[in-house]
This record gives sequence, C-alpha cells and structure tokens, in this order.
Amino acid sequence: MNGPGDVLVTWDDHVLTPEVYGRVRTRNGKIIPFAPFRVSSMAIPSSSLARRNPAGVLGDDGRFLVAWQHESADGDGDGIFARSLCVDLDEDTLCGLDDPCLNVGGQANLSIKPRVRFKKINSDSVTGNDQLEIHGEFSLEPPAYFSNLDPLVDGVRVVVEAQDRTGRVDVAIPGGVYDGIRGWSVKPLNGPAQKYIYRDENRPATNNGIYKLMIQDRSRKASKQVKLRIKGRDGSYPIVAGDEPVGNAK
Repeated sequence: MNGPGDVLVTWDDHVLTPEVYGRVRTRNGKIIPFAPFRVSSMAIPSSSLARRNPAGVLGDDGRFLVAWQHESADGDGDGIFARSLCVDLDEDTLCGLDDPCLNVGGQANLSIKPRVRFKKINSDSVTGNDQLEIHGEFSLEPPAYFSNLDPLVDGVRVVVEAQDRTGRVDVAIPGGVYDGIRGWSVKPLNGPAQKYIYRDENRPATNNGIYKLMIQDRSRKASKQVKLRIKGRDGSYPIVAGDEPVGNAK
C-alpha cells in the first residue's frame, strides 16, 4: 500500500499459465484493471518455466515495481527478474507518473472560499449551452511551491465531481504561449511568476467552452496558497441538483 491508500496485489498462477499476475485497488475502492495483468510475460518471452514468489512495491504516483523468481532463466539456477510499470490511479487514462493531478503541485480541492456556479442546467433539451464559473483558493501539498507550477509547459486539468465522486466535468487545458487567439500569459513578464492567465478567443472556446482561467500566487496571504478562477460558456457541464455539494477542482 502506498501513502494515499492504493494497494498493489501480486501472485503466481501455476494452474493456467506459469505467470506472475497483478492488480491494483485504488484509493477510491476500484479495481484496475478489470482483468489481472500479466507482469512476467511483459519482461521476458513466455515459456513453460515457472515464475513464482512475486513481491511488489507501489509508489504514490502510480509507478510500481514487481520482482519474481524465474526457474532456470539465467543459466545459473533460478533467476530474479523485475518489471517497472505504471498504473492509472485516478482512472483518467493517464499513467500516474504523467498525470499532473498526481504530481508536484497537482491535485487539490478548492477548500478556501470555494464558489461554483452553473447556468442553464436542465433548463432545456439543447446541449452545449451551459455556463460555468469556478472561484476559490487552495493550499499546495508539500513540498510544492507556486514556483513548481508551470501551466505554459504542463497545461491544467479541471475536474468537477459530484459528491459521490462521479465525474461531471473533465477538461484538459493545454500548455502553450498566448498567440493572439489561445494560450497562456504570465505576469510579471520579468522576475518570478505571480499569475498565469489562459485565454481562448474562439467561440465556443476550444476546450469544452473554457475561455478564461487564472492561477495566482497567494503566498503572501498564507504559505503555499493559490487562487484559481475559471470561466466557461457554450460547453457541456451536466450538473444536477443531487450532485451538491460540488468539489474537487484539480
């Protein structure tokens, strides 16, 4: 088990195939993948020789290492082999190692003065006419500081979940410098960054209607504190009354 509560389970199976298998139970109680994955055959060609006695360790970012004993595989008795892999811990199709929501300065709830507003939700049958505003502040998890954030390179992912953790909105805002139509700008231009602003002049905006996003350093108010503001329109934000309270903006 890693720090956030994800659990890696490994075993050997001598009944069906002489392989080492694995599964991960995520912090949210889901099993990934649905079918066990074969660890040992990924590292060396399959054969009738037995693989047994696996042991594994799982990192907080989704990386894991599995080692096992392989019968007569190295020409000098039983060999010891290992395989390093990565799993999608929060089921967003990204390996945890590459997921900005699980890395430095990544996932955070708007725990300070959060405000989420949706308009035109369930008011008619037309899709793609919703409006969204998200305001709030959060504290970065150690050891991250505002200087660790770089949306110009990494982009930003915005996730809104219902209270039962069902995903409602999931939008990836790409990195890239503002080119007069879409992208990020930084203030001040000289010295350490204090504010990042994303703008998209397209209508509707390219990424599910998100046309403005601001990330501001608020460390003068409190250590590691960050302010966030997001605006979207003409997107699809299917929130219903039963979803409240709304949380988890990443």
